[in-house]
Amino acid sequence: MMDIALPGWLLITATLLPLAAFVILVFWGKKMGDPFAGYLASTFIAVSFVCSLAAMILWVGRPDDSTWGFEKGPINSTFGWIPVGTWPGQRHPGFLDLGVYVDSLTVIMFNMVTLVSTLIFVFSIGYMREDKRFPRFFTYLSLFDFSMLGLVLGGTVLQLFIFWELVGLCSYLLIGFWYEKKSASNAAIKAFVTNRVGDFGFLIGFGILFYHLGNVTLPDMWIQLGAAGSGEAIRLGTGALFSSTLLTVMGIGLFFGAVGKSAQFPLHVWLPDAMEGPTPVSALIHAATMVAAGVYLVGRIFPVLTPDAKLFIAIIGCITLTMAALIAVVQSDIKKVLAYSTLSQLGYMILAMGVGSWVGGLFHLITHAFFKALLFLGSGSVIHAAHHEQELPQYGGLMRKIPITAVTFAIAVLAIAGFGIAGVGFAGYYSKDM
Repeated sequence: MMDIALPGWLLITATLLPLAAFVILVFWGKKMGDPFAGYLASTFIAVSFVCSLAAMILWVGRPDDSTWGFEKGPINSTFGWIPVGTWPGQRHPGFLDLGVYVDSLTVIMFNMVTLVSTLIFVFSIGYMREDKRFPRFFTYLSLFDFSMLGLVLGGTVLQLFIFWELVGLCSYLLIGFWYEKKSASNAAIKAFVTNRVGDFGFLIGFGILFYHLGNVTLPDMWIQLGAAGSGEAIRLGTGALFSSTLLTVMGIGLFFGAVGKSAQFPLHVWLPDAMEGPTPVSALIHAATMVAAGVYLVGRIFPVLTPDAKLFIAIIGCITLTMAALIAVVQSDIKKVLAYSTLSQLGYMILAMGVGSWVGGLFHLITHAFFKALLFLGSGSVIHAAHHEQELPQYGGLMRKIPITAVTFAIAVLAIAGFGIAGVGFAGYYSKDM
């Protein structure tokens, strides 16, 4: 049994709730029909958010001593799951280690993912109410959220890999949800194949890490490879020498996984086509799950990145930031404008990580999730009101017809623009200022 404090158990519960919704909908979703399948999935993810919020309150208010059963500092606990023989790095020799790792980033990510997902789930009940595969849609959404939360909570490098691939599978299922449309099925295949290219690099980096350290926990990885930040060679506990060149290759390899997931140059081509999925899927992918996973991964491996690896990351982020912003200017499809906007903002986060601003990059990831979700849900409202017309030149006079959408859209635009004066502004003002 793992020795986990209350915030850890709350986050485990928050992770398992979408999985429970997925299992229920797989077996009984058709019998429920719509809108009850949507009500069930939305309720489960809302309770997941409540658990995440409670964990954050406990985490922020935790005392310096163990009065509440846990002290300040990360929660890092593992248990031996199944016998696998002797692997390096195992805390339970002879067994496959699984565990959880909870720190401030984990808690914040959980609240961001579950809150944004709850709003998207509720929006989807109305948006998808006439779709003949309504229950299946919420089945996939629930699995998507479970995958992302599992990625954030996972305490070992093997769990990181498993949930990383599961996030990719869910994106394929949701982008191609309307598979009877040739464009949607092609977009899903394109996203899947492009991410496999990125995951080839990820596998190289993961293979180097796993070969030398085994299925270690994240803190153990940071400790053993801690000299990477200064570009030094490292002598591992086994006596083997881990050269700075190998560290750089490992870091860039792992980063290539993020290049695929977060649609960085040159693997950015799948994200605009992902707009072929339902609009709530676009909101979820661009705000809280798929593309966020790549930036989150860079944040987790940041302590073991060499200066050369960080320089490479910064260059890729800078290219993506500039290129995507220029492409967005000439788009006429409302969802593609937002898609390239996401690409540019992700490049901004990756650039921040590359130049050493860990806090700035992840802070912007959190703020971006909210105003980008608002932009996509607002675009869904506009598209719905315009009878599924997505070309911007065809719009006009919408503020009189959908004033609430107009106001919320304007707020999101000001936020992503970083509007503010003298220290008072929207969310993007603070995160971009860092």
